Amino acid sequence: MMKNIVVVDLEHTLSNAFHRMHLLKTDNKKFNEEFENDMPNDNMIRFIKSLWNEEYYIVILSAKKSKYRDTCIHWMRRNDINYHELVMQEDNDKRKHFEFKSDYVKDYKEKILMAFDDVGANCAMFESYGIPCLKIIQEKK
Repeated sequence: MMKNIVVVDLEHTLSNAFHRMHLLKTDNKKFNEEFENDMPNDNMIRFIKSLWNEEYYIVILSAKKSKYRDTCIHWMRRNDINYHELVMQEDNDKRKHFEFKSDYVKDYKEKILMAFDDVGANCAMFESYGIPCLKIIQEKK
């Protein structure tokens, strides 16, 4: 793995999920399936592309279950997103999203240069390890 890891969240960071947020509490399966219709966060994608070089190793860290891996890869290809690794939660993993991300950070904290996430608690977790995290806030489209 490269020296400087940049960790980027997928949903509501690289993508805009406002169109399906109403499903989050009522139909989790449909909420996840509708990911493929998310709009890209063009500003964030442009920024990640600017980091795409030999110095940075781009990790997309998503607590989305791995059964949606193909959908996520297809969406990222369709939206021309550069990354080195997609880390997703295994389907049988019962950890909460926060725990899953925290465990990843514990394993790689010395190599992570910066992170981007839409959840304040995740940003606080990165920062508790001394890793700067930019909280991504998007407008409803």
